[in-house]
Amino acid sequence: MEKKIIVFAPHPDDETLACGGTIIRKIKEGYKPFIVFLTDGAGGSTYTYYGTTSKLTCTELKKIRREEAENACKILCVNSSNLFFLNFQDRTLATNSKVAQEKVTEILRKLSPVEIYFPHKNDPNGDHLATNSIVKGSLAALSVSPIRYQYVIWSLSELGRNWSFPSQVWRCMKHKVHAVRQSDGDIVSIDIQEFLSLKMKAINEYKSQTTLFFPEQKQPILTESFVEKFLSGKEEFYVTT
Repeated sequence: MEKKIIVFAPHPDDETLACGGTIIRKIKEGYKPFIVFLTDGAGGSTYTYYGTTSKLTCTELKKIRREEAENACKILCVNSSNLFFLNFQDRTLATNSKVAQEKVTEILRKLSPVEIYFPHKNDPNGDHLATNSIVKGSLAALSVSPIRYQYVIWSLSELGRNWSFPSQVWRCMKHKVHAVRQSDGDIVSIDIQEFLSLKMKAINEYKSQTTLFFPEQKQPILTESFVEKFLSGKEEFYVTT
């Protein structure tokens, strides 16, 4: 029987940052990967905190982000027919959670994966939190039990360094989110050293996030030091069954 895995990415680039090496390793081990992008990722290119002054329309930004995702996944050896773009507006996933859960439930029902990868409940990004809730809700509705690999992209300290949130938003986030490392589940480290160059190449496809892509931009949305933490030669997950 064909062994399928699904990586749920709140935004284009999350799949590569968190799971890029693991995806390639799983393919080598005979698994068939599918990637589900829940949002269009366009909001990740419009933060004024970085000095971005893009005059691109939302439609143009969506197109750029989708093409970046397709190019990155091609490098990761994922067939384009195995990509799902749900196209919810960036930063609105929580308000669209009911419809999103219906779509995710249908994908899980159709594919019956043996493993799934999705954000940890304590990753403080709003769309990441929503994705965790959506995926868990879908699993409960189906009463299925693939092995769950939960990944962390952002911590509060990293959000603080990278994003100049208004103080009231920052206080709210600190109040609601526990420390990422306070978690149930075993921490599993997957060796991806063999695939590190391909992962780096895939990350570099996200030029709107990793370069000075927009006029007068002061720094990349994903800084070099931030990206480096995903290039250690291993990928870590909180794993539960």
